Amino acid sequence: MNNREHVFIGIIIFFVYNFFNNTIINAILHPLVGISIGTMWLYGVILSVIGSGMPDVIEPAYNWTHRSRFHSKKILRFSAGIFSITAIIGLFIPGIFYISCFFLGYMFHLLADSLTKVGLPDD
Repeated sequence: MNNREHVFIGIIIFFVYNFFNNTIINAILHPLVGISIGTMWLYGVILSVIGSGMPDVIEPAYNWTHRSRFHSKKILRFSAGIFSITAIIGLFIPGIFYISCFFLGYMFHLLADSLTKVGLPDD
């Protein structure tokens, strides 16, 4: 996949994530503890786009065999785990939301690459 496709995926998946995140915060947490989200989405989408491009920054796509350690299934599992943890913590500590946005973009970059013919290396 090229960089524009990864950026597009990062933006789309961020808005899906942000919708669910804001729904949970505004419908459940705000009445309970007073947490609300203002304009955090702008920084979140920027970090999601940065995260979606990061694997190709670390391992540039000079040819179709560029996928190595940072494009592996092991890193996909790692980034999914970090995203899950930071997404839950981010519900209560809004600053952690930004970390989850970065790992969301990284994770979906790898998921998109896993759907290509080359796929992802095992580890």
